Amino acid sequence: MRALSATKAATVTVATMMVLSVLASTVAEARCGSRGGPGYRKANGKCASQQD
Repeated sequence: MRALSATKAATVTVATMMVLSVLASTVAEARCGSRGGPGYRKANGKCASQQD
């Protein structure tokens, strides 16, 4: 099997980093209040509901 050239390897690395950054930001956006709740966390670390 032929090794990747330096340019192709760099391209694959950059593409992988871009995909990982998109996935990480998607997880970070799942914060309290993003689904219509009041937008804060309770003492136990869970998102508060409208009833709280």
